[in-house]
Amino acid sequence: MILKCGRNEIELNDKDVILFNGVCFILMTRKIGHSFSSYSPTVSKTRMKQLLKSGELILTKEYLDYTTSNGQEMWKRYYKINEQ
Repeated sequence: MILKCGRNEIELNDKDVILFNGVCFILMTRKIGHSFSSYSPTVSKTRMKQLLKSGELILTKEYLDYTTSNGQEMWKRYYKINEQ
């Protein structure tokens, strides 16, 4: 599956992991750039909603990261390609 992240097109495999940290979706297993200026690409929220709705990505792990002072729970979610 080819996923567009900004200007880059990345071909995902079964080892790639996408993290949702409560704010954005980050492709944790890939890096863009060189040396100290490298970063993990982000995936748009609308594209992630499409992939989850079509069943191409599945939720593999979810846990409570922390609770804010006003009682809001912050969850971390990990997604992978559906191998079926």
